[in-house]
Amino acid sequence: EVEQENRLLLEKMARAEHEEAVRERKGRQLEDKLTRIKTLNHDLATQVEKLGAEKALNENNMSKIGKQNDKVDNWIEHTVNENTSNNSIRPTTSLFTEADEEDENEEDHEDMVRFLRET
Repeated sequence: EVEQENRLLLEKMARAEHEEAVRERKGRQLEDKLTRIKTLNHDLATQVEKLGAEKALNENNMSKIGKQNDKVDNWIEHTVNENTSNNSIRPTTSLFTEADEEDENEEDHEDMVRFLRET
């Protein structure tokens, strides 16, 4: 009878040790998962921060582009008004060669650059 009680006690102890080992293993797994979640959260926060900075930079660049577009529009309007008032609009006839057109395009470009620098 004592031997049977000892055997039952040993079985209970073995079960308790096994259950404790299972709890410890599950605890370590949960700690590992928590660490992984914290790492992922940190990585996501870093990405969100980078995206916010990129968004601000893009908005700034878009603003600069818009301002440049406004300057180009102003230059075009200024040039058209100037050409109209001077009656210097070039007729589109075959009298003008491709080289003349290239020269005029280059002059227009130089005029635009000069105008943009002045504004």
